[in-house]
Amino acid sequence: MHGNSSSTGLALPARLARSLLEIAEGERVPSIRRLAAATHMSVGSVSQALRQLQESGAIALEKRGRLGTVLTGRSLGGLWAAAEGGPLVYAMSLPMHRRFEGLATGLKMAFSRHEIEAYPIFVRDSRTRLEALMGHRCDVVLMSALAAEALCGPEQEVVWTLPPGSWVSRYEVYYRAEAPEDGPPWRVAVDPDSFDHTRLVELEFAGRPIELLQASYMRFPHLLRSGAVDAIVWTADQDEIYLGPGIGHRRLSERVDALVGVQAASTAFVIRAGHDALRAVLRAALDAEDLIEIQRQVLAGDMLPKY
Repeated sequence: MHGNSSSTGLALPARLARSLLEIAEGERVPSIRRLAAATHMSVGSVSQALRQLQESGAIALEKRGRLGTVLTGRSLGGLWAAAEGGPLVYAMSLPMHRRFEGLATGLKMAFSRHEIEAYPIFVRDSRTRLEALMGHRCDVVLMSALAAEALCGPEQEVVWTLPPGSWVSRYEVYYRAEAPEDGPPWRVAVDPDSFDHTRLVELEFAGRPIELLQASYMRFPHLLRSGAVDAIVWTADQDEIYLGPGIGHRRLSERVDALVGVQAASTAFVIRAGHDALRAVLRAALDAEDLIEIQRQVLAGDMLPKY
């Protein structure tokens, strides 16, 4: 979809819009001569491009004598449209519970508030979402901080992390109550298409003899209730799906919870490294407290999900 911070090949208004996204309202704008030198364009071309951005409502400039020209107003949506020529696309996990729906709702409302054309795509597994990011099929991906720390390299950048409880409430172990602790190895379901789940299963049952059964998380309730497996690890946000006669549950062990519990429950925003304009947009448009409050209202049933 959209590129990184390099402006090679972009039209001049788009290159200027990217630069202006990194300038806050009230800050001084580089002189036209400096902008012309930076973009290798003529002073007249830069003046015309700035005028186009002002006429479109993307920016408001004010000359203040020796203080130079100040950015007195800007439209994040207008600048993003001018800079990128398309919507802002963010990839999320499938909306399988209200916590994800609340997060998606908060993002939609935040981007709409700033008139940024944006829409989500829903993709299973953080690894697949990263592939979509690097394939330019989206601009930003959301995943757990646990996955972001393990999977992101020099080509990706974690630009923002929301507090624990923003991704999931917590993970728990759900198990058949009659399965003896000291009996045959427990049969444990694992979803190979979920990095978080695979990692948590490895940590929770480390050093214990188990038999792994690969399956989609959507089959977990049936496998557990039918006796095909003895235990699963999954988010407590879907308790009602797994609990029932003969099914017990407990929190992750203290060792695992202390090691990765906070990361597994926190949301990380990941972009392609060096995409300075996008980083600036996200930091200006999104507010952690607002997102968490909207998520809380959706969870409580006080707000209908809308994404």
